[in-house]
Amino acid sequence: IMRILKKVFLSLLLSACICSTSVAQNKFTDSLLRQLPLAKDDTSRVLIMGELSFHYRYINIDSAIYYGEQALSLSERIHFLRGEANALTHIGQAMREKGDLPKALELQIRARNIAKENNFTSEYATALRRIGLVYMDLRDFPKTLSYLQQALNQAESIQLKRGMAIEHMNLGMTHEYMKNVDSALFYVQKAF
Repeated sequence: IMRILKKVFLSLLLSACICSTSVAQNKFTDSLLRQLPLAKDDTSRVLIMGELSFHYRYINIDSAIYYGEQALSLSERIHFLRGEANALTHIGQAMREKGDLPKALELQIRARNIAKENNFTSEYATALRRIGLVYMDLRDFPKTLSYLQQALNQAESIQLKRGMAIEHMNLGMTHEYMKNVDSALFYVQKAF
């Protein structure tokens, strides 16, 4: 009976977390949607559409792709390369969530290349992480570890604390999938 109660409790707790996250995301996306028509310049519009794409990825994948593509199109039209790199990573992430891993990988590689060529350090780290996550989904763990380690190195080089925590967590998760329990614990503790 205790085992069943624990499962029920965990299910309820998970449901509550998902609901509260969804409500919070809806409030945030509603705020972004109100800001979009008020944006005074195109770069601001690109950044807002990128944020919409990022935040819609779990609640409405089609909207995530739509806003990412809108941000990409406008970025290309105004030659805003940083916006282009961000939009590509957002669309790639949405494609990963949708299950289109080849397209996700293609978009993340394009984002990485733009970021690297233009020395966009934060965007470069993000693209490396997301390439690694696509390889994680493909269960190509050597490539996963390589890209996640590169992302960690990049985050460390620019002192991106949040990025460092995310990369440690992703490395821990990868080692967990590989059944390397000691390594998984090491990286999770570093993330914490």
